[in-house]
Amino acid sequence: MIRLVWVLPVVFATGCAARVFTPPSGPAVPFSDAARVWEQATTRCLGAQRYVAQLRVRGWVGTRDQRIAQTLNGAVTRTDDIYLELRMLGSTVFQMAGEAGQATFVLPRDTRVLRAPTRDIVEALTGLRWGSRESLDVLTGCVAVPAGVVSGTRTGPFLNVKLAESTTAWLRQRDAAWQVHAARIEDWLVEYRAYQGGWPSDVRVTSTGTTPLDLQFTVSQVRVNLDPIDLPPETFVVTVPDHYLPMTLEELRSIGPLKDGRMGR
Repeated sequence: MIRLVWVLPVVFATGCAARVFTPPSGPAVPFSDAARVWEQATTRCLGAQRYVAQLRVRGWVGTRDQRIAQTLNGAVTRTDDIYLELRMLGSTVFQMAGEAGQATFVLPRDTRVLRAPTRDIVEALTGLRWGSRESLDVLTGCVAVPAGVVSGTRTGPFLNVKLAESTTAWLRQRDAAWQVHAARIEDWLVEYRAYQGGWPSDVRVTSTGTTPLDLQFTVSQVRVNLDPIDLPPETFVVTVPDHYLPMTLEELRSIGPLKDGRMGR
């Protein structure tokens, strides 16, 4: 197993103080060039096949007192592979690795293991039902792969792009170039609050749906399309000792390894 980028001290701010993005209202003018603009705005991120980064996540899931504040290190790929690890005080709190949409999650301190679809484990951890491909699209600023013909309208400074029945993106111009500013993906509102080096560095996800949440991802140490020698296939395989006991998704939710202060008790 390779060692990816590692943990910085965790700092937690109470909630995400900034106001949630409100989609623009007013007259919507048809924008015939929406497909071309979308292609230009997402060419770079659509070329991302392998993505490695450090993710400082803070906020809450379910209720405001269910706070999350941890720093993860991980990798996701276009071929639906994933690697996540949380380390604290020099030891691994949890490790998750998987290929083709299936993953293994281990808690070394508790000698427990969970094998399940990637998106089920991610949902148990964060409330976001995203696999590695969806996570890659969101983290790189591509939002989602369009389901068909891209269409759009313009309201004030915003270009409203329809990507699928349940997916809409809002772009605005920065330095004479269109950039993704926010997106609605099913029940989740994604806001790209800052970019660094051409990649999103501050991503906020909120939802008032089945699982209410407000999460902010501060992204750093981004590396894209690493050579296989730097990100080999074994990165996405975790070795589980025979004595580890199985656990369920419900047990993982109750443990809440991302909860603020939980693993330090």
